[in-house]
Amino acid sequence: MAHAFTGSLTTDTGLDSLGELRDLAQSLGAIPATGLTTVTMPVVTAPSDPNRASLR
Repeated sequence: MAHAFTGSLTTDTGLDSLGELRDLAQSLGAIPATGLTTVTMPVVTAPSDPNRASLR
């Protein structure tokens, strides 16, 4: 199931496998909560496909 999930993602070529995504997630665990900032990016429905988001 995880391989099917990663096949439906569009990612940087450096993150194109399940192992690379796992390694990224594990490395993020080393960052203390005080070192994180949450940002919300405004998006709208993409005119070409209502199932996709597009940046405003």
